[in-house]
Amino acid sequence: TLSDTTVENIGVNSDELVKNGEFSSNINESDGVGWDLVSGTQSISSGVLTIQPTTYGGVEQIINVLPHKRYIFNVVVHSTTTGTARIYIGDSSSQGFYYNVPSLTVGAYNFVFTTSSDTVLKIKLATTGQSGSNVSFSSTSLKQTTELITNGDFSIDAAAENFATAYPDW
Repeated sequence: TLSDTTVENIGVNSDELVKNGEFSSNINESDGVGWDLVSGTQSISSGVLTIQPTTYGGVEQIINVLPHKRYIFNVVVHSTTTGTARIYIGDSSSQGFYYNVPSLTVGAYNFVFTTSSDTVLKIKLATTGQSGSNVSFSSTSLKQTTELITNGDFSIDAAAENFATAYPDW
């Protein structure tokens, strides 16, 4: 039963779809498995991925998904220097997107979306600045979900600026 002291999930989440989402191992530049370096340089230390741009810096991952299903992507922006973090969630051709958010500051974010007919999803983590504007991420997750209410336990910061960024269609 629901009570004010118990959090219950109504619905089911799939297994984790992001490979190396906790950044426990190094990123290969283009092995096609897990995160691939798009531009700039990257380093991993104690589970934190830091992207150092030259003119642009980012990593991406291609993930097979089911069409017309609901997914939730969680990401934690660990730190930034002079720029902000950018998140792209869309089709593998980078022509259509569910989210393209260029101004994330330090914090945790949820992005909920339903796929169209796409069966391949691209997720990019990047910086918005140029050289010297490093950004670090400490966690990412993508799961298919049937949950009707996301963040029901308020585990993700519900500040107005985070909510507006994560749920632009609200």
